Amino acid sequence: MSNATIHDTFIDQGSTFELNIQAQNSDKSVMDLTGYDARMQVRETIDSSTVLLSASTGDGRITINAPGGIVMIRVGADVTTVLTFNTAKYDVEIYKAGDLTTVKRLVQGNISLHPEVTRP
Repeated sequence: MSNATIHDTFIDQGSTFELNIQAQNSDKSVMDLTGYDARMQVRETIDSSTVLLSASTGDGRITINAPGGIVMIRVGADVTTVLTFNTAKYDVEIYKAGDLTTVKRLVQGNISLHPEVTRP
């Protein structure tokens, strides 16, 4: 069984997408994320080979407040404007920088795209 929080969310197409996640230890205390990186992927289904959207500390779409244990995802409107899915699956994982042998999934769930009406 996964310890990841189940959290369904949405993206407003053409708007900046922001999601902040609090990482916690097993005793529910704030997890110190010093030395950690994070990544997120969105796929149409769990088994899909196509990544619809990705974010990571490496590409700058994720930043980490290490002492506060907060993973902050921010994807610009220039990226969300070209998304075309209806509903998909996503998860967010953390791992020690450079070490993919120990990975912790923080959150997972469904993600919906709310289509944009007002366009440039």
